[in-house]
Amino acid sequence: MNATPTQDVQVALRKDSMNTDSVVITSAARVNYETSVLLGYQVKAPPSGFMWVISGYNDMDSIFTSGNKRKVNLGAIVDGPTSGIGQVEGIALADAERVFISSEYFSRTFAGFTFTVPQSLYGLDISPWMPSYIALTNDITDLSALPVRDKIVIQWQYNEPGFDHFDVESSRDGKQFSTVGTATSEAGAHEFRFTDPAPLLSDRVFYRIKIIMDDGSSAYSRIISVNDHQQKHFSLSASPSPFQQELQLSIHSDKDRQVELNLLDLYGRKLLTRKWNCASGDNQYEWQNLSSLRKSVYYITAQSEDDLLVRKIMRD
Repeated sequence: MNATPTQDVQVALRKDSMNTDSVVITSAARVNYETSVLLGYQVKAPPSGFMWVISGYNDMDSIFTSGNKRKVNLGAIVDGPTSGIGQVEGIALADAERVFISSEYFSRTFAGFTFTVPQSLYGLDISPWMPSYIALTNDITDLSALPVRDKIVIQWQYNEPGFDHFDVESSRDGKQFSTVGTATSEAGAHEFRFTDPAPLLSDRVFYRIKIIMDDGSSAYSRIISVNDHQQKHFSLSASPSPFQQELQLSIHSDKDRQVELNLLDLYGRKLLTRKWNCASGDNQYEWQNLSSLRKSVYYITAQSEDDLLVRKIMRD
């Protein structure tokens, strides 16, 4: 959910959702930049506790639709007159691979038998369900993937020395990855771009970046996904990011259409607005004289009669 409060009015917009299969979600914790855990219990027979480990999502607004979900059965709420895990209600992070789970006092009578489980606190090692790759959340930044007709453009930034090259890996299911190409650095370059020439074979494709260091060691970025279903006919890209004085905008459209371009600040206020008649195919547009904008995060929107695209950019 996302809410922007104003005086006397507060509007909440649903950003994402997930079918929990009748499990009541009671609490959640964020393990790291790209992994979160949800806790809950199932009230239908047999009553049990469950945990989801969700990883590799694009952002918190699309955690369920873009993340890899693993459902973990924690056991029965009651499995004897005085035993069971109880009604699990709270989860807290102990460290990167361990959580604390608390349960409330639980007592019910079924068919003349009373089952009572006391309030409890458990420690659980979640490493068996954690992603097997290492996320370089502080090194590889602004990782994105954008469908452009029958290709996908992957972009990222990396500012640290000591690496040899990047391998770009893709997957159709978010689990089994294969290398689709390699990117190397030019002198002084911090922005990287790779175009996957393979046509999309499914509505969603997953990508990750493998960085190969000079000493031969390697590690992985977070996983991102791109959904071609909605953007194949209409796409927007903006560069460079971070920008300073000007922005280059590129729109691909499958037909002639009028597009309204807006530059928004973090509070959703329109700073610039332009009407643009896009022709079928690739269109280029330039925003100039942006040096007066302060260093911050901004959003570019491209809205037509049928579609709305949003891209995040940064002013350096």
